[in-house]
Amino acid sequence: MSTALRNSAPIDPLIRLSGVSVTYPGSATQALSNVDFSLEPHQAVLVIGPSGSGKSTLAMVVAGLIPQSVEASVVGQIERSAELNHPGAIGFVFQDPESQFCQLTVGQEVAFGLENIATDPQLMDQKIGRALGTAGLFIDPGAPNYALSGGMQQKLALAAGLAPEPQLLIFDEPTANLDPQSTSQVFSQIESLIGEQRTILVVEHKFEHLLDLLPHLLIFDHHGRIHRSGDTSTVIAEEWSWLIAQGLVPRRMRAGFDPSSLPPPCQPPPSGARG
Repeated sequence: MSTALRNSAPIDPLIRLSGVSVTYPGSATQALSNVDFSLEPHQAVLVIGPSGSGKSTLAMVVAGLIPQSVEASVVGQIERSAELNHPGAIGFVFQDPESQFCQLTVGQEVAFGLENIATDPQLMDQKIGRALGTAGLFIDPGAPNYALSGGMQQKLALAAGLAPEPQLLIFDEPTANLDPQSTSQVFSQIESLIGEQRTILVVEHKFEHLLDLLPHLLIFDHHGRIHRSGDTSTVIAEEWSWLIAQGLVPRRMRAGFDPSSLPPPCQPPPSGARG
């Protein structure tokens, strides 16, 4: 069965995946295997799992990068809300922000996305300033991109993603190449965005810092399948032994973290996801 992408009528979730499997060219194994998942407005979902388990593939499918920009065979059904079909509706922050920059200066980088959605030139400076402020990057818009630290580059990537006022923000391992201080800054920005009721999907291997921030959790196994999904506090408490057995819990967490100590969720768990 080929992928069906229906845009004719809005649906309650922003996106729904039903039985979606993804295989990259030349690979004998599926990156995603029979995944059911939906993401509703204002949800904040954390995605964890082993390396190569399909986390980033899920993010790219949700963003529409697969199969439109990244070649892959996709089987299953994808239903996307009309809200996600206009330019700038989805912001994507990659683990290597420098790889997504296409302009020379901070202001030009943020303006690029605004130009793609035909922003009124008279509003451009205001929107650039607002996006930089929201991302916590208080710097001259004329500053060159190459001169920024890793943490500042990630903030610039976030500002560029925020400027078009997207319906959905996706973070794919945003702290993979950052030092502890820059990592903390990125997590603080994610916390602020959650407080603003943004719809967020975060793929992150340093998940211990996000368990009490993102109300919903999705766990992948080694075979590209969803092992478990639901509210973070419940899933972590019930799957803690499995996570340790899979080598997903950092050694520093095993002795000092109580998996039953997380607060209850403040939002309903993501619908339509199953392991």
